[in-house]
Formats: sequence, C-alpha cells, structure tokens
Amino acid sequence: MPPLIPDGVYLISCAGADLSIDLSGGGTRPATPLIGRGPHRGDNQKWEVRNVDGVNGVNEFRLRSVLGAVYVGIGFGRRQPLEAAVQPLPMPWSIEPAGPDLFRIRNPFADQSLSLAGDTEGSRLNLPPWEDGALQKWVFEPA
Repeated sequence: MPPLIPDGVYLISCAGADLSIDLSGGGTRPATPLIGRGPHRGDNQKWEVRNVDGVNGVNEFRLRSVLGAVYVGIGFGRRQPLEAAVQPLPMPWSIEPAGPDLFRIRNPFADQSLSLAGDTEGSRLNLPPWEDGALQKWVFEPA
C-alpha cells in the first residue's frame, strides 16, 4: 500500500482558514514556534514530507523545514494544549484522511492532532485532542 502523501516538498495549509504552517520568523533554533500565516510560498512555509517506517507503517512521516535540519515537533512549555514548535530531532507524525483531499496530522503516541489555535494570522499551532474541526484539517500542496 503506497503512502497517502508522496515524499516531497509541500505547502501545508489549514482547511478552516486561509493560513499555512509557517516557521515563525524563519528561525531554526529549537522551540521556534509554528504559526498560521497567509500563504506566501516562502521557504519558511515549505516542508519536506518523508515517509518513515514506524508505529503506523506507511502513513507515518517526518516533517522537516527546507530551511535546515529542524522538524515539526512539540514545544518545551507545559501549557495545555501543548504548542507545536520545531526541534532538531525528527518526530514521527501519522497523516490520516480527514475528508476529500484533507488530512489529519496526529501524534502517533498520544491523542493529539496538529491544530491552529485560531483562524487569524499569527495563531499558534497546538496539539489538542482530535475533534474533527476545520482548524485540525490540512491540505498538502506541492511546493
């Protein structure tokens, strides 16, 4: 069975808002926040998606910034829901169907799905439980 998303570089946009996953300020330091920003197709919005063997098999991926060796991960804070940030070590993410051409990006080790905290520019990405909300569904567009 082939992976749902072919390996490649993507702009990952929210289905519930005209916002894309953006590496805030283009920073590559650990714990740099991930935010929603209007799509501008800059390098800080481009993510290399690679399938890896893992807990869920063919639909487990690593999401790496094209700016360097930093990966979509979990921030260091204790705020709930946890906030998403880049980290130097890759974290696997399960990418699962969530509607026609829509996907859920889920932590395979916990009941957490990548979500926008709000539908406005600059909203942080966080990891609440899956609620099938529009701000938890993503579109992968080849960059």
